[in-house]
Amino acid sequence: MGILYNAAVVGNQVKNRSQEHMLSELKRLNVTVSQQGTPINRMDNAEIAYEYVLAILSEIDVENQENAWF
Repeated sequence: MGILYNAAVVGNQVKNRSQEHMLSELKRLNVTVSQQGTPINRMDNAEIAYEYVLAILSEIDVENQENAWF
């Protein structure tokens, strides 16, 4: 039972750290509100991840030759 409990605790810690990282990156990119108008501090993990992906993709300059796919 102790191993299962420890795995659950570690899993929650990893989830919280990833959410904190995404929130800090969104703040660095000056994203404070989602596209639906929800403040980023009130969003759940899935909404934060969605907004994070959108923010990262909008940051990439696709016209730059270094960012070309092929």
